Amino acid sequence: MYFWSRNPENKGSEPHGLHNGHFKAAIQSPSIAYCDALFRNIPLTTGFVPLQWQNLMNFAIEKKPGDFRLSKMRTIQLMNSEAQANNKKAGRAAMQFAKAHSLIPDGQCGSRKRHQAIDLALSKQLVWDLLILQRRAAGWISNDAKSCFDRVVHWVAIVTMLLFGLTWHVLSSMFNMLSSATRRVCTGFGDSKRSFRPPSAVPFQGCWQGNGARPPICISVSSVLITMMEAMGYGFEGLSALESQLVTAQCFCFVDNTDVIEAGDTVHHSGEDICASVQAAATLWSGGIRATGGAINPEKSFWWLIDFEWDARNGQWRFCRKCSAAPEFDLKIPGLYGDIEPLRRLEPDDSERTLGVMLSPLENHNAQEAQLVSKAKAWAKQLWPHLLHKYDVLPLIRTTILKKLEYPMALTTLNAQQWQDIMSPVLQVCLLKSGVCRNFPRSVVFALVDYQGLGVPHPFGKQVYKHLEMILRHMSGGTKTGAYMDANLQAHQLETGSSTTSRRYAPSGSHSGTDSLQRPSSWWTCPLPSDVLRATVRPLSGSDWVLLTGTGLPTLPPSDPTPSILNAWQTSADLCTDYYGWVPDEIEVHGDEAALADALIQGRLRIISDGSYKNDLATAAVQLLPKGGTACIVIRCQTPGLPQDQSAYRSELIGLLAGIMAVDWLLQQWFPALSQRPGVKIACDGLSAIEMAFEDRPLSPTDAQFDLISSIREAISRSPVSWSPRHVYGHLHKSNLFDELTWWEKKNLEVDGMAVDFRKELEAAHQLIPPILGSSRNWQLFLWLTQSSLG
Repeated sequence: MYFWSRNPENKGSEPHGLHNGHFKAAIQSPSIAYCDALFRNIPLTTGFVPLQWQNLMNFAIEKKPGDFRLSKMRTIQLMNSEAQANNKKAGRAAMQFAKAHSLIPDGQCGSRKRHQAIDLALSKQLVWDLLILQRRAAGWISNDAKSCFDRVVHWVAIVTMLLFGLTWHVLSSMFNMLSSATRRVCTGFGDSKRSFRPPSAVPFQGCWQGNGARPPICISVSSVLITMMEAMGYGFEGLSALESQLVTAQCFCFVDNTDVIEAGDTVHHSGEDICASVQAAATLWSGGIRATGGAINPEKSFWWLIDFEWDARNGQWRFCRKCSAAPEFDLKIPGLYGDIEPLRRLEPDDSERTLGVMLSPLENHNAQEAQLVSKAKAWAKQLWPHLLHKYDVLPLIRTTILKKLEYPMALTTLNAQQWQDIMSPVLQVCLLKSGVCRNFPRSVVFALVDYQGLGVPHPFGKQVYKHLEMILRHMSGGTKTGAYMDANLQAHQLETGSSTTSRRYAPSGSHSGTDSLQRPSSWWTCPLPSDVLRATVRPLSGSDWVLLTGTGLPTLPPSDPTPSILNAWQTSADLCTDYYGWVPDEIEVHGDEAALADALIQGRLRIISDGSYKNDLATAAVQLLPKGGTACIVIRCQTPGLPQDQSAYRSELIGLLAGIMAVDWLLQQWFPALSQRPGVKIACDGLSAIEMAFEDRPLSPTDAQFDLISSIREAISRSPVSWSPRHVYGHLHKSNLFDELTWWEKKNLEVDGMAVDFRKELEAAHQLIPPILGSSRNWQLFLWLTQSSLG
């Protein structure tokens, strides 16, 4: 039912069977939907192929607009709707299995959810930067596979999909249908009545475009090939400059475009020294492609030999040209028909269009600018003859041509004037059509409407934003691209000799006052029962205390060697600064903390949190307790951030983060050498907060409350605990008797009242903490607004 509900009704299918509209209508009836699922499950469990499924319709479409040569067109195969549903189900199951068992190499990005081509292009550029910083020689082979979907050998695909967790019966049904099907052709004059089959006993090979399982099949085949290259020792390996983290890159693969890398082991290996290993890597990769049924197209393939030499005149290192680095060496591979052919070798600054971007090891600004100018001119030429309302022209820039220009911005480093030159053809046409002089001052054209500008976004600003977005997204997501970024930043820090790490950088122009240090108020110093422990944030350092009080250092009591969550909490608080780090404001331990630690190890610990928000002030309260026990830990905290950042959603998130941190502190104090993985249930009444905190999808810096969500996910990934989130409906006491509520719902009411009380106390005492710009993440972005007054 899920598949049919999401499958478009107008999606093409083989005309001999029912189309998608029939099955979408059938899900309205549970009995019919059950019969459909039952009948489609029979081939998956037996390998049987119904006769109606053995019909395929070939439909050719243009690869390039206006090119109708058969050899240049792409053939799509329309399949029976039921067979297509089974293929997509099998493909999803294979990808889930491969992801769970880490069977897909990091360099394989094609046909995968939430993996973008621009991310792969950025990874390639970052690896080139690492080679430059380390002055490592390398051979870089960019190759294009010919019709990779249509040439995959069936038995190879079956073996690799078995590796991805599919059963023999599922694969037997899928590939028997492909090999035994009767094919027809869809033309502009209608569907052909004549059919064709393989001319011999050998069936047609390939998984064919239009097959719902095609992307997983190609991913499984290419993953085995990339793993083969890694097992044979080819690729790039290095250590990050400061942390000695291993950084590797073997292949970068996106559908049929693959980059094979072979780098020297040390800086002492020159380009001539690695020519033999580069040829061996190219031979092995091309042999693997041919073994799976494919072939490399030499016309679309090329390579660089990257090496460096010292320029004594300018006192710097530079790329070696072809004439000075193995000029007689030709890299050769088998072509489309098995003949050995040489590949084109490019100069380090010769750019080729790869993944939609002009790329080269030595960045070529002119080539990238020329490509963008050609796009802008082509768009302006198409727009010129059309009649548009003048108020629709400028918004059209934002929604059309700027989207095209924005795609490569993650890799471009063009200056503001270059971007203005790129936009010039667009503005020459659009300003006239919008009733504005085409020579209107560009400073006004790109200014905001609020400042009496035309509101056209400046591409240079978008480029800067794209760079920042890439840094935040990949560094916070822990992706392979993020690892390359980290290694480059460490190398630059070592090269420049900077003592300030790029991870935790506080702007030098920021102000740091004593308002960030709080002294306990009278209501907080009231005596407590003997079985309650309380802690509050102490100053960050002795010098801060002197600045705050104007007196000498206080005499602190000796530390208590008894394990306690308060010790770990205080240690974490001491590491916080005005710009980095966060801990909850208050922690109270009621009863025996050892009993809570035992409940944690036994999987009986429960966490319930809730938030409160009003008047730009948000707080949260958390309880850690076992079900049925008397001991508990109570946490109350104010949500960090600017007043305009506060919301009920953010308060729910900070409560979840506080609960996760508290569990880790308990384990650090009571079980530092934990061998098992205890389970903890955590709940709150914010459904969106629970889903975003514990979902396994990548985050974007544009997501709401990105800082807290990324911090929670990092805490979860580092925690030795198995988390079980659940949603609890809140405020049910308004419509139900208290005794009718569940244990979770009653506890939710308790922590909700605590959060509200804490918010009211902060408002009454005027003890509002300053906005903490940092979080528990390794990477943050600081934005500072400078205000100046004249007069």
